[in-house]
Amino acid sequence: MLDMAFFNQKRLTQARDAFEKASLDQRSAKVAEQWIASVDSELLRQELMQQDIEYKERDREAMLDALSDH
Repeated sequence: MLDMAFFNQKRLTQARDAFEKASLDQRSAKVAEQWIASVDSELLRQELMQQDIEYKERDREAMLDALSDH
């Protein structure tokens, strides 16, 4: 239950750790592994979004620099 509490609070790294611990118990292993995949997917999505934001910011700054040169 701690794993789901962390997930619902968007504390994904902590949720993943808690799901990892839950996966050690045979009774909850399958569901925990599914949640780990979901958390990993969300972490990757967030990372890619951050990279996109950083890329757009660099692109914007480059355009502004080019405009200020004229």
